[in-house]
Amino acid sequence: MSSEYLTAEERRDLLLSVGTHKGLRRLSPIEVADLFRKAIAGGASLNYCAEAARLDGTTWVRRFLRVSDLPPGVRLLVDWGKTDEASIGFTTATEIARLKVPADQEKLARATIAYRLSSAEVRQIVQLKTRSGRTVEEAISDGLKMRPEITVRHVFIGAITNPASRARLSAMVQTERNSILISLLARVFPGLPVTGRLAPDRFTIVGGMEIVGRIRNSDELEDDVNRRLEADLHV
Repeated sequence: MSSEYLTAEERRDLLLSVGTHKGLRRLSPIEVADLFRKAIAGGASLNYCAEAARLDGTTWVRRFLRVSDLPPGVRLLVDWGKTDEASIGFTTATEIARLKVPADQEKLARATIAYRLSSAEVRQIVQLKTRSGRTVEEAISDGLKMRPEITVRHVFIGAITNPASRARLSAMVQTERNSILISLLARVFPGLPVTGRLAPDRFTIVGGMEIVGRIRNSDELEDDVNRRLEADLHV
């Protein structure tokens, strides 16, 4: 196989991330898709991408690429499985990607986090939306009515405002960024069950009713997270 499209380190990261369930995967699904896009932009075929990741055919490569086309705020949430309350599993993300309108994808992704929707429930909501002509909000409401009990999680999305912070975060992989945010949130919400995900340009915070008071002061919370992040990154 030609090695001109991906470096040896990138091919190694693919093999440590795709098709394995041993330990912590090196890359997120979006980061895998980004490597596929890099190779394709350089002239590689879908077959090359599949072989580099030891995937059986190009179907999975296409799925990775389709999920990576989701809006930035949704891309941030995608993980291999539902690893925590702030993540959306890859299978669920492929269902969300079946919606054509980015705004609908964002609304369904937020509902997936807020109501802890399973991939089967998300698939059902997408079918309701596409087959009945309902709005995505109506389809979500109809899907929730089938549940015996509804539990709500609260989701906050903030921006990383310091260019130096964004530059440092861009050099990290998703697992490294998430680890930094989880440590930071333990100080912002001491003793509370809260989690989140961190991208170079934004972050999410997910928790129960206990964090609602802080989330209502959204500007103050965003500023606090950014100040703490700057200190942790030494920028």
